[in-house]
Amino acid sequence: NSKYFKRPKLFFLNRLIIITILAFLLLKLNFSFNYSRQVKDKISIYLDNSLSISSQIKNNNKIFDKLNDIQKLLSQKKLSFNFYSFGSNVEKIQAINDLEFSDSQTNFDKLLTFIEKENAEYSIIVSDGVNNGPMINNKLKDLKDNKIFSLGVGEDLFFVDISIDDV
Repeated sequence: NSKYFKRPKLFFLNRLIIITILAFLLLKLNFSFNYSRQVKDKISIYLDNSLSISSQIKNNNKIFDKLNDIQKLLSQKKLSFNFYSFGSNVEKIQAINDLEFSDSQTNFDKLLTFIEKENAEYSIIVSDGVNNGPMINNKLKDLKDNKIFSLGVGEDLFFVDISIDDV
């Protein structure tokens, strides 16, 4: 008698493994793994709540009017949206009028981390662009799947460069 017949379970298991491997090779079965990310149908609007933007807002009430128009339009279209204020931290607010413009810091690093976790379909950032928080570093590469739009607030400032006219 052969040694394989002394252990019939091992013999059967070896045959089963070999037949299975041959079947995969002969049938050319392909396995693919798809990674998908669940995105909710919502819009997040992030409003700068820092001191640096307060003078821009107070001098120009059109910004509040436009933001209120956006809020009405989103409500009419029955789209899900949330307002957040950001400065040193990101906090959910109920209305645009809840902004105090009192934060001493504009921390875009915390904002981008929050946007990544929030996972909204669209994110809109309303800011003057002054970042006096930590450096953003490579945070934007982590947000490549997020749709982020920015709305700049403030005056266009043009500085005259120093030049030499004649030597």
